[in-house]
Amino acid sequence: MSEQYISPRSASRLAAVQAIFQHGQRPQPVKLLLREFQDAGRLRHADVELFELVVGGVMAEKQTLEALITPHLSAQWSWARLDTVVQALLLCGVYELWQQPETPTGVIIDEYLEIVHAFEMEQERPFVHKVLDNSAKQLRAA
Repeated sequence: MSEQYISPRSASRLAAVQAIFQHGQRPQPVKLLLREFQDAGRLRHADVELFELVVGGVMAEKQTLEALITPHLSAQWSWARLDTVVQALLLCGVYELWQQPETPTGVIIDEYLEIVHAFEMEQERPFVHKVLDNSAKQLRAA
């Protein structure tokens, strides 16, 4: 997700992680947060509908999402101990796995792993992958 082409859906996911991170640092109503991103031009290349869906969904279901994620953390890592960027990544990724069944699991996981790379957090990649993969197995078991 560097300076090369980024698809509108990828841009939406990146912006959603940024918005959820920002909300964690400076809480504000979802409508205000969405408008701020729109007005600042941060959604110029994004699929705005997906961005709004993910951000609005994460903010509405944050407690449920944390409860879905927590069982996949190791014993020595509580939710509160996670880096706030990692929290935002997991919240957005698990929301999509849970609420967007039409999007293939591999696509969602790969997109959020690309965001890990974009944030230069390669040391977190195996952890994020494991949590998203385990969450997908739980949420998408049919």
